[in-house]
Amino acid sequence: MHHRFATDQKCHACSNIIFIGERQLFQKEFYHNKCFACDECKKPIKLPLAATQVDGVIMHKVCAKRRKKGAATLKLDIMKQE
Repeated sequence: MHHRFATDQKCHACSNIIFIGERQLFQKEFYHNKCFACDECKKPIKLPLAATQVDGVIMHKVCAKRRKKGAATLKLDIMKQE
């Protein structure tokens, strides 16, 4: 028989109870493994060290760089149109 042990912690993303073995700690907040996902590519983030927070959302560091580069390119395109 497999037992799941609940903690008193709630997931920062979905607010549901987190069970031991299904949590990630990122910037002093706990998340379910499935809730700890990149806002850009929507894939789970497996290692908290590979994550960053940008404008209040969690992303892979690689995706954050890509988004920042895309935003800079978009800004240049808009400036060229003016």
